Amino acid sequence: MPGSLTRALIAHLDSVFEGPNGDYAAVLEALAGVSAAQALWKPAPTQNSIWQIVDHLTDSKQWQIDMLEQGQAAPPVWTEPSGDEAAWQAAVDRLKDAHCRLKATLERVPEEELLK
Repeated sequence: MPGSLTRALIAHLDSVFEGPNGDYAAVLEALAGVSAAQALWKPAPTQNSIWQIVDHLTDSKQWQIDMLEQGQAAPPVWTEPSGDEAAWQAAVDRLKDAHCRLKATLERVPEEELLK
C-alpha cells in the first residue's frame, strides 16, 4: 500500500486532472464537449491548440513515468496534430491512459526515492 506522501501526490494529480478542484477547472472538465475542430483551432499561428496541449500533457506524463522508472527521459516535444473526431477522442484517451500509468508508477516507487 502506498504511503501518505504517495497518496497525497496521487490525490493532487487526480484533483488537477479529474476534479474537483476549487481553484480552476480540472483538465478533463475543461476538455468535456470539446470537438476536434475546436481542439485544432489556434488563437494565433504561433500559439498552441488545445489538441497540441493535450498531446504535450500526454508526453509530459510519459516523461514523468520515464524519469521515475529510469532516471532519464526524452523531453516532450510540441506536435502539429490533425484528424477527425475519432482521432481527437483517441488523443484524449491516450492522455487518460498516461494519467493512469503515471499513478501506477508512483505507487511502485518507494517514497524514499520520491524525496530525492
